[in-house]
Amino acid sequence: MKKVYMFMTLLLLSGVLFAQVQRAGGSLVAVDVAKEINTTQASMSKAVVDSLHYDGINDDGIGTGSAADFGVYAFFPETTLAAQAALSHYILSVKVYINGASTVSAAQLRFYTDTLTSAMVYSQNFTPVEGWNNVVLTAPYAIPATGNLYVGYNVTVTTGYPAGCDAGPANPNGNWIFMGNWAHLSDLSATLDYNWNIRAMVGTLPTTPTASCTPLTWDAGTMVLPNSVTSANFTLANAGSGTLTCSGITGISAPFTTTFVPGSVNLATGASYTFTFTYAPTAVGTDNQTVVIATNGGDITINLSGSAVTCNAINSFPWTESFEGATWPPACWVVESPDGGTGWASIASGTTPLPGWNGGTMTVPTGGGNNAAFCTWSTGGASANDQWLITPQISVQANQALSFYVFWFGHYAENVDIKVSTTTNASASFTTNLLTTDTTNYVHEDWTLITAPLTAYSGQDIYIAFNEHVTDNSADGAFIGIDLVTVAAGGSGISETKEELVSIFPNPANDKLYIAASKVKSVEIYNLSGAIVASYGNVNVVNTSDIAVGAYVVKVITESKVTTQKVNIVR
Repeated sequence: MKKVYMFMTLLLLSGVLFAQVQRAGGSLVAVDVAKEINTTQASMSKAVVDSLHYDGINDDGIGTGSAADFGVYAFFPETTLAAQAALSHYILSVKVYINGASTVSAAQLRFYTDTLTSAMVYSQNFTPVEGWNNVVLTAPYAIPATGNLYVGYNVTVTTGYPAGCDAGPANPNGNWIFMGNWAHLSDLSATLDYNWNIRAMVGTLPTTPTASCTPLTWDAGTMVLPNSVTSANFTLANAGSGTLTCSGITGISAPFTTTFVPGSVNLATGASYTFTFTYAPTAVGTDNQTVVIATNGGDITINLSGSAVTCNAINSFPWTESFEGATWPPACWVVESPDGGTGWASIASGTTPLPGWNGGTMTVPTGGGNNAAFCTWSTGGASANDQWLITPQISVQANQALSFYVFWFGHYAENVDIKVSTTTNASASFTTNLLTTDTTNYVHEDWTLITAPLTAYSGQDIYIAFNEHVTDNSADGAFIGIDLVTVAAGGSGISETKEELVSIFPNPANDKLYIAASKVKSVEIYNLSGAIVASYGNVNVVNTSDIAVGAYVVKVITESKVTTQKVNIVR
């Protein structure tokens, strides 16, 4: 499987051989968390009397920086649990710190007993929020009188560093991780000397009904009128004793509706009731509602939000989309990924390593602003990719052409077809290819401008789709960027224009740094404080043996562009 080892494709460029950068295969990295955000999903302060934990305040977030699935746990031996068990205490909730909640596609509390090979004894899905999450157990867990207990959570992420931890040093009971095998975090890297932010909140079982609900928020996103969307399941549970009932729900009105029926709530201890919300806007604007569910075990407050836009056909030209907006996808664009995965997304220039990879730096073409659209092997399906990025409707005029820039990284085989629909913007409606592109059309780690005429669609309303696809996501599939999608006058045939390629490698470097580019005017190296530490003229090889170990910014100036890249020098 090429996802987990270096695939050595050699490319002759400017007389220098270099090797492809491998895809990310699960290497864990810690990143600083800018600030500690204190948010909770619910509270049980009256019942909680103690907590089991090894961590201090949040300091870092840990992850692979790419798509991953892993679990983190704290271990509590029988000697620690005995005093709690003697008091007939229960685990009532678990507090965990999540960094980058928007990248977490699935999260689940998990408990194991005695050995790490034992069966799971408790699980509960939860929808994470940024910062501290207090996940109230829908069924309080009795602390065992004998045996040990592992308490933690498992996450599936699209990228990032979700697992919060303290500054260390690690307690060997506070840093267990599962990534295919069980290990201590510090076993994977001695530099990861931290404890997970996991706290089991314990206390007495409530003697009255206690309402808990997860999640407590839903953002329906931006909807194109007319349209609607339904949430994932919300779960109301009785975390106390007796019977939980509901006297009503308030604060909800059009354009939000719900399947929640107050009279259907009649929950014994540990029982739960699921319901959904639907957002069906009829007018342009932003909608926010605060819903209150009144129960005999306390009120539950749920915040709902959504916005609606209209999508008239584009008829003012030249028209360009460079993906600079704060929301994704841009208004009236559509993203589909029928084979699974998150599909196309936005990425900022300067991002490194590229999502799904252990190397590469994102750039934008000339005039491309700060962001671009991208997809990669890890945003597609488990075995195959079928990722769609679809424009708003366009009213094509005479003698117009489509142009766009495409970026390729990874050296693996790749295909991007540009398709046209004259009916709807659903992926199934795109039955006509405007043009097909593949690896032979791209430049590695740089941008290619591609232009295709729209003459055949003059006077028609069309949608245009960028369809990245590979049939074998193990053997094929690279990183693809799209930017500066433009419809304007001009273009009588399909053409390609390749921006000048500048590659700076290897990274990290030891005693030499290679510059793969033509017509180099100068090379400058700066420290991270902005002070220049070395400068050179027209060279393609830089001797770095006399430059101290550390991180630097390398600037390459050619006759047509300026390229900067962060490079680490190691020994």
